[in-house]
Amino acid sequence: MKFFPTKCYHVYNQGNNQKRLFRDVDNYLLFLKKMRKHLSHYSHIMAYCLMPNHFHWLIYIKKDTKAKIIPQGSNHPIIKEIAIMLRSYTRAFNNRYDKTGSLFRQRTKSKEIDTLNYGHICLHYIHQNPIQSGLVKEMGEWPFSSFPDYIGKRNGTLVNKNFAFNCLDINPLTFQDHAMQALDSKKIKHLY
Repeated sequence: MKFFPTKCYHVYNQGNNQKRLFRDVDNYLLFLKKMRKHLSHYSHIMAYCLMPNHFHWLIYIKKDTKAKIIPQGSNHPIIKEIAIMLRSYTRAFNNRYDKTGSLFRQRTKSKEIDTLNYGHICLHYIHQNPIQSGLVKEMGEWPFSSFPDYIGKRNGTLVNKNFAFNCLDINPLTFQDHAMQALDSKKIKHLY
């Protein structure tokens, strides 16, 4: 993974051997708490979706944090924070379920989102995951996604939707209509 300030990234990982990462509500809530702790300092979380065996984030790397110079590329501190976050979640999960070993795939992946068009596609793709997987019939029904915040069903503070609207040049009044449109499978491949 490489991260550069003032760039957007689709970040994702899944359970090792596609095993479940989240077994109950407490698992999801713990992971969200860890996201706030480890990601918020260096990034704006623009969207997220936690699925039973994987997760997706759309993040924007902040330009600077408390007047510190943030290194470029593979030395960016958020890489260490993501690793710490996933290890600490794995320890908590393994302790709770009397398991051992790795929970996540070895490498968390990221893809720079280099155009507004792909920013829109990524945002909607992340939110459409629960429908595509058959977990819910409407995106707003999945509580472990930022979509309920975007449509005003929940007033969470983890996702920075106003920043996302500005950064991706999205009209909040038309967001919901655009979010529900089918995505081109060829364009989705560009997100990975």
